[in-house]
Amino acid sequence: MSYKIEKQANGKYLIRVWSKPDEFGKKQSKQVSNIATVSVAKKIALEIEEQFAMDIEPTHDCTFQQMAEMYFKAKEKTLSPNTLIKKQSYRKAVIEKWGKVRCNKINTRNVQDWINELEGKTNCHKKGKTLKKGTIQEYVKFLNTVINWAVAQDYLDFNRIKKLEYKEDEEEFEPTILPPEKLTEILLTLKHDFYNLYIPTLLALLLDPRRGEATALTWGDIDFERGIINLTRTAYEDNGTKFKNKMKSRTSRRVLVMSDFLKQELLEHKQMNAYLPSDLVCATVFLGEVTPSYISHKFHDFMQARFGIQMRFHDLRHNFNQLCYESNIDLSTRSKMLGHANEKITNEIYTHFSHNKAKEAVECVANMLNLQPQS
Repeated sequence: MSYKIEKQANGKYLIRVWSKPDEFGKKQSKQVSNIATVSVAKKIALEIEEQFAMDIEPTHDCTFQQMAEMYFKAKEKTLSPNTLIKKQSYRKAVIEKWGKVRCNKINTRNVQDWINELEGKTNCHKKGKTLKKGTIQEYVKFLNTVINWAVAQDYLDFNRIKKLEYKEDEEEFEPTILPPEKLTEILLTLKHDFYNLYIPTLLALLLDPRRGEATALTWGDIDFERGIINLTRTAYEDNGTKFKNKMKSRTSRRVLVMSDFLKQELLEHKQMNAYLPSDLVCATVFLGEVTPSYISHKFHDFMQARFGIQMRFHDLRHNFNQLCYESNIDLSTRSKMLGHANEKITNEIYTHFSHNKAKEAVECVANMLNLQPQS
């Protein structure tokens, strides 16, 4: 390692730091300018040298933790912030098991043993419940993602993980679908008793933005004259701090049309918030700006405490689609409004059994057979 300190024309200092050459003879370099004193410059130079020393040289026999570090370093500029945070959330559990294991030693047999071990592990966030199949699959998916990347970059010759088996969850997850009159009651209750959640819930139920899309929405995104809302950004959180970012997917960026009722409620809300420094639509005079996690947690707690119903904020998107489905809105329109990349997602995941549709079907068959109740 080596560094050089130079005095700039403005009297401050610039440092240049070089790493040792890697196996291909290449060096890393970094420079920092406008440092106040020589002592501070030396301190920064030593910190950079330490960082260079921690960098992992690409080898065919490196550990999974080393490979994961290289993967994140390579992907930090190409992955969306949401995807990066999601992958980082699975990283801890995977590193805990495989961090010190060499990547070329990870195979189907020992990964299957790990899966079997996880299936009996208690969920630290839900007392008395074991990890769900989906959570375990995400852990293994992250493991596979890093190893497949290593193969693509020629750090490994091949991925030794093949077909794996998972135990089915005892209870399959089902979103909570409520009748229209109950959804109306919830909206009215929120407006009068818990206004901080009213606007996000109203948007989710009438226009179906995701929680991050709703909390990133600004007044500049709404064209009241034309009656449209432009969804172009999403909010995400990292260590409790909220950020806004442009949506990466073309299908997620969409234009939604407001109902007359929603337009009226938003205009009233805007007038109420006229003196707030924030331009975010979901901000309130009672709380200020809201975060995606605040909406999720408070909505769940509100539904449980007030109505005795277990319901996620995301379930409102399922309810929006279900109401549209029962009103005979075509699949293509529903899929585009939800921002799905594939209509199959809308049809297979967000569309649920409808008693009203079933009643229409059996009555239709009875009418075709000319079978009517006796008067």
